[in-house]
Amino acid sequence: MEQEVKIRKRINARFVIDQKEESILLHIKNIFNCGNVNNTGVGDIYRFSNGSLKGNKVTVDYFNKFCLKTKKQNAFKKWCNIRIILLAKEHLTPLGLIKMRELIKDVNK
Repeated sequence: MEQEVKIRKRINARFVIDQKEESILLHIKNIFNCGNVNNTGVGDIYRFSNGSLKGNKVTVDYFNKFCLKTKKQNAFKKWCNIRIILLAKEHLTPLGLIKMRELIKDVNK
């Protein structure tokens, strides 16, 4: 008899953009109608971030319509795959958690 083991780890699909121009990030926040813009504390670099499921859906819909360029598009596709795994709660199993960790390491490569 096989038992399914559930793992309690907190993993979220947070979408982050770092940029020198705060006004650009505030514009993105207004387009998405969610998220936060803060100074990173490293020089004049600002960060837009959103970790909510509702906000992430808006982000996915937007960037599926208006594609990112170069390696950012590849990172976005990987991030979307991670988000799908989270929504399906596959990360709550030991095998799913291992898969998730591997995908997370590979997002910005």
